[in-house]
Amino acid sequence: LNDNCISCVPIKGTVGASGDLAQLAHLALGLLGEGEMWHHGEEAAKAMSDYIPMDASKVLKLHNIKALNLKPKEGLALINGTQFITSLGCEALIRSEILARQ
Repeated sequence: LNDNCISCVPIKGTVGASGDLAQLAHLALGLLGEGEMWHHGEEAAKAMSDYIPMDASKVLKLHNIKALNLKPKEGLALINGTQFITSLGCEALIRSEILARQ
C-alpha cells in the first residue's frame, strides 16, 4: 500500500458468511503476483490516466516487491472476511490512543 500497489478488485462477486469471497480473493491475488494491480507509472501517463490495470507481477517487479509464497492455510486466511473487522478494530484502538494522549 505504501507504494500504491493495489490489486484490481471486481465490483460484483459471490458473497459468503464472512464477506465477499470473490473480492477478497482478487485482493489477495496481487500479493501473490497474480491477476492485475493498479499502476500509476509512465504507462498510466501515456494513457492519460492516474492509474491503469497492469499484470501484478510486473507492478511488483517495478516496485522491487517480492510476491508472497504462501504456506498451508495462509491462502484461506487471506480470504476470510474477519480480517476486515480486525483491521477496523485496530484502527479504532490506535485512534483512541491518540485521542487519549491529547
